[in-house]
Amino acid sequence: MTIVEMSSTGRLLVPKEIRQRHQFEDGTSFAVFESKSGAITFRPLNPKPGRRFVVALRECMESVEIPEMHFRSPPRL
Repeated sequence: MTIVEMSSTGRLLVPKEIRQRHQFEDGTSFAVFESKSGAITFRPLNPKPGRRFVVALRECMESVEIPEMHFRSPPRL
């Protein structure tokens, strides 16, 4: 468990270890839910793929060869 404090402007700081693990970046949006018991949950919205993931995906795609496709009929418009 990690304890955080709210600033005078209402901001909460997500610990660095958690931000890195979940690849939260500046501008990540969160949905905030409150249960009947008073528990507050933050869930990221539209998570962006982390930079490392994008770089790894590009490297993988460099070695992929896509064969030329031949069509027997003209494409539909």
